[in-house]
Amino acid sequence: MAMNGSLLSPTQIELMGTEAKSAERSIRISWYHLGVVGWSVLDCISAFVAVLVACWLSPVYDFWRGTIPTDPNFSPFRVAAGYALIFAMISHVFGLQNPLMRRQKSVMIVKYVSVAALAITLAAVIELMVSYTRIGRHILVYAFLLSS
Repeated sequence: MAMNGSLLSPTQIELMGTEAKSAERSIRISWYHLGVVGWSVLDCISAFVAVLVACWLSPVYDFWRGTIPTDPNFSPFRVAAGYALIFAMISHVFGLQNPLMRRQKSVMIVKYVSVAALAITLAAVIELMVSYTRIGRHILVYAFLLSS
């Protein structure tokens, strides 16, 4: 409401008792921009799929039983879910989901490789400390290569 009690038109806003016209944006916002939440969800899904494919590509993984014969407590879905959450969190910390970040190719490659290496290391350590199971070296290498 304006100071005189009349309603403002849709093109005007009231700022601390004074009327001002709304400014038009000089840059059009893309309808395809996902935002931080959208990129986080996309990172989670891609990291989850990367670990599942890495488990499937591993030579010791038994696809029909859904586990590794030497470690029956190994669950690829638990590892994939943990890695997906860790990957999304670390990529957010590194700023990969920030739309205002500079997009230099060499800097982005270093950040992606760093995020993948740190996430796979943390996932292996957390899986070892929480579930007392080890993730095989083939799965770790394949997951690193697929997610970086």
